[in-house]
Amino acid sequence: MKTPATLRAIVPACAVTAAAKIRMKIIVTAAALAAVALTAFTTAPPASAPPEDTVKFLPEIEGWTKDGDPMVYVPETLFEYIDGAADAYLAYEFEELAALSYNGGEKRSITVEVYRHRDLRNAFGIYSQERPQKGNFVDIGTQGYYDTGVLNFFHGPYYVKVMGYYLGNDDQAVLTTTARKIAERLGGPPAFPGILACFPTEGRVSGSERYISRDVLGHGFLHSAYAADYDADPSADGSPVRLFLFEGRDETDARKMLDDYLKLADASPSTRVEAIGPDDTSGPAIYRFTDPRRTTGERANFRVSGRFIWGLFASDAATADRYLERFEENLRAGGFIE
Repeated sequence: MKTPATLRAIVPACAVTAAAKIRMKIIVTAAALAAVALTAFTTAPPASAPPEDTVKFLPEIEGWTKDGDPMVYVPETLFEYIDGAADAYLAYEFEELAALSYNGGEKRSITVEVYRHRDLRNAFGIYSQERPQKGNFVDIGTQGYYDTGVLNFFHGPYYVKVMGYYLGNDDQAVLTTTARKIAERLGGPPAFPGILACFPTEGRVSGSERYISRDVLGHGFLHSAYAADYDADPSADGSPVRLFLFEGRDETDARKMLDDYLKLADASPSTRVEAIGPDDTSGPAIYRFTDPRRTTGERANFRVSGRFIWGLFASDAATADRYLERFEENLRAGGFIE
C-alpha cells in the first residue's frame, strides 16, 4: 500500500454572483484518495485553538482587491452563512469563521473561508466527513486537494476553503498561491490525531480514516469514534471491514458506552450477548453481539480498556480476533492503554 505523507479531499465549484458566493454552500462530492503515512500523525493530545481572531489569516493577494470587509461568524450566527449545513460544523465544536472575497477584474474572483474548530481532532473530523477518497492532491497544510474552482485543506484546528470563479487557465495556480499564503500564516507542523496511528496498517483503505463526533452507528449513547475501512479479508468470507475506536472522556464513560450498547442488544429477543475472557482470551474480554438496528448480519466484536473501546462487525470470529489483537497491540505500544 502506498503511503504518501498527506491526505486530500474534493469539493465541486459553482459559478455564482458576487453577492451570492460569499454565502454559498459547499456541496461535497465523493471520490477516492491516497493513503496517509503514519509518520504524519502526532502522538500529542489534541490542543485547543488559541482564542484569536481568524481574520488575521486572510491574506493580501497581489493583483487582487478585497471585496469589502471580512465577514465573521460564531456558533450563534453560522446558520446565516451556511444555513442547512451549520449543524454539521457545530457538531465538530466550531468556534469561528472568517470569510472574504477578492476581485481580480473581468468577473474573476476568489472567496476564502477559514473555519476554526476547538482542536485538531474536530477540524480533522469535519474535513474527514466531507473529503472524498480520490483527487488531485497538493502539499498544503496537513492535507489538501484541488479540483477546478476549489482548493481545500485542514491544518491544526483550522479547516480552510479557497474557491475561484472565472479563473480560466489560471485556476489552479491562483488557488494554490492563495492557499499557500494562508497555510504559511497558520504555521506549525502538519499533524493528524495521534490515535489514528493505532489503526492496523495492513489492508487499510487509503484515506478512509475519519472522526465521527456524535451518534456513531446511529446510537446517541455512542458519542464519538474514529473509524477506518479495510479491504476484504481473503481468509474469511471476503467481506470488507470497518474498524471503530471509541474514546470515552474517562474509563467510566467508556464503560457506560459499552454497557448501554450491550443493554440495547440484550433488549432484542433475537440477540445474545457473548462475553469471552479474560480467562479465555489474551487481553481484555471480547464482547460479541448483534446490533438490532443493523441488517447485514455481521456480529459486533468489541473490547474495552481504560477509556477506549475498539472493535468491528464481522461474521467470522477468527477474523475479528485478529483485528482486535492488532489494534490492542498498537494501543499499548502508543501508551493509550496499559
